[in-house]
Amino acid sequence: MTDEQWQELAEVEAVLDIVKFYTTAVQYERRPMAALGHPLRSRLLKQLRADAIPVVDLNNVTASSNVPRVHKPVATWSNLGKKCLRRAILEAERRFCGNDALEEGTEDNNNLNHGQPHLMDLQACAMMLDPRTVILTRTLTLHVVPVSLCTV
Repeated sequence: MTDEQWQELAEVEAVLDIVKFYTTAVQYERRPMAALGHPLRSRLLKQLRADAIPVVDLNNVTASSNVPRVHKPVATWSNLGKKCLRRAILEAERRFCGNDALEEGTEDNNNLNHGQPHLMDLQACAMMLDPRTVILTRTLTLHVVPVSLCTV
């Protein structure tokens, strides 16, 4: 493979590495996930939309299982890497933000809506009651969801 192809591969792997955590978190979580859904979705979109994303540092890869990464500005990514990233963002927006576009568009004219994940009342209630997310909830939804919705 050429150096350019290795760079493209590293960029695609960076996108998959971000998505990997969120697709496997639900598989291994033993406790109910209702309270964690919104924070995880928000974090996924924030990482995918970042100006710089950690990419494998191909010059420093060794036999170690720890892969060295370096933050690479998305603006310097190859066309293939940018297209992969736009597709990942679009798919996340389709699932979590109500974006109904069928294709990612181009770099200059994309179909991304840059919205935030929808927060349903029951998710907000679960977040307020779950000790893992109660601190986050106070800053995120305390004044958005009526407490009466969370009473039994």
